[in-house]
Amino acid sequence: MRTNAPRPGISNRNLSSNDFSRIARAIKAARQSRLKVRVGALVVVSGKKAAAAANRERNHPRLGHLDASVHAEIAALKKLGGTARGGTIYIARLGARGRLLPSFPCRRCLPAVEASGVRRIVWWDGSAWV
Repeated sequence: MRTNAPRPGISNRNLSSNDFSRIARAIKAARQSRLKVRVGALVVVSGKKAAAAANRERNHPRLGHLDASVHAEIAALKKLGGTARGGTIYIARLGARGRLLPSFPCRRCLPAVEASGVRRIVWWDGSAWV
């Protein structure tokens, strides 16, 4: 079985070994989701305080498809109390077969991530962690 674990040397940005272990934690969180497209997020503040979360179903899509899920980024930020001043968020998105998919925050999550004070977003662009 082929693994999608991050490896040093596949990034177009200088990521540390700590970054890669945190990416692995975001992937682990994504694997916990029960949705078709699984997303995991890990927020780290000051290298100490961390919160991980997976996306999950909020209600049945027929009841409101635009608000059918709780996004991983929002759930992880809520675990930290909504503030992550100066922190980093790591986002991993897995398809139904476990393959990494591009994982930049959606247009609904990006404003919340920015408002929380996160200064750095690490995500998979389809070929590298950026």
